[in-house]
Amino acid sequence: MKLKLGNTTVEVKPVDVNLDANELKGLREATGLSMRDFARLCKVSLSTIYLWERGERKPGRKSKVKLLRIIRNVSQGQDSKVTVAGRIP
Repeated sequence: MKLKLGNTTVEVKPVDVNLDANELKGLREATGLSMRDFARLCKVSLSTIYLWERGERKPGRKSKVKLLRIIRNVSQGQDSKVTVAGRIP
């Protein structure tokens, strides 16, 4: 994955996020978002969130990167009420 930092672009490998179904649900609940809004934030379907939270499916690579950002924001005590405009600070 390429990440642009100012005028520099660097290649980074995302850390593997292995969250079980309960942890994924807990993360969503920590954001204060509904399943529908969390799906919008992660840019996946509502049914995907449902399957993640039931343990029937695991997040893909791109979703894991978004989840890492959400985890970072929640763990740093930033306002966990994230907007659903698809932007994760």
